[in-house]
Amino acid sequence: AMAFFKTGAWILMLAGFGHGAVALYDMFASGVFSPSSATTLAAMKDSSINLVVWTSSQNTALFESVWGAYVSFAIEMGLLTGFLGLVFVILSRYPELLSDRNFRLPLVAAIVSAVITLFTGLFCFWLPTVITAAVLFCFVMALFHMKRGAHHAA
Repeated sequence: AMAFFKTGAWILMLAGFGHGAVALYDMFASGVFSPSSATTLAAMKDSSINLVVWTSSQNTALFESVWGAYVSFAIEMGLLTGFLGLVFVILSRYPELLSDRNFRLPLVAAIVSAVITLFTGLFCFWLPTVITAAVLFCFVMALFHMKRGAHHAA
């Protein structure tokens, strides 16, 4: 169970921080999250988001354009996912948290990764969906092996 949990945690952490790094690169150069059309990118950079319009702010910060919001959300999602994976990696160093009788941590990890997989399946392309599904598989297998271990111990 511990090996599955650690594997899922590491994949989640590396994928999240990788996503954030790739999105950060897009702030300065055309990268994988950039539109393939230069005119689309220019339009995104020239368009304010409604929050800026509604608050009568000046379009001075990067995040106030559609492009800035898009890139900053991608960076934030990568950091959030990466740090969540890091928390799971750190928690996996404490075997008592993953005992055969304590299902809470892997259950929470499985639920969170199921939600992430659902959203990547709905709103992303296939690669993030495959990665998050692999994380979900690892956490579900950890739960399965823990339950099996608890059943055999009883």
